[in-house]
Amino acid sequence: MDVFIEPSTIIEVLGCYWHKHGCQEPKSGWSDEDLAVQEKDAARLAFLRGRGYTVIEIWECEINEHPDRVQARLRKLRT
Repeated sequence: MDVFIEPSTIIEVLGCYWHKHGCQEPKSGWSDEDLAVQEKDAARLAFLRGRGYTVIEIWECEINEHPDRVQARLRKLRT
């Protein structure tokens, strides 16, 4: 968890390389180790959502390529 906003919002900022985002997928496909990373992340996020948290995922490539969109998403949290 990167940021927690009471009462129930979590913001996850995910590095594309470390969390195996689609923008980093090798031409040969994901290795078993890479798939395990993705499964672990999916399970963690499902656990949090299952406990009633709103989880917002922000990928590194989104920040780099579309910072205005990311800022707009975050601004909406204030309302």
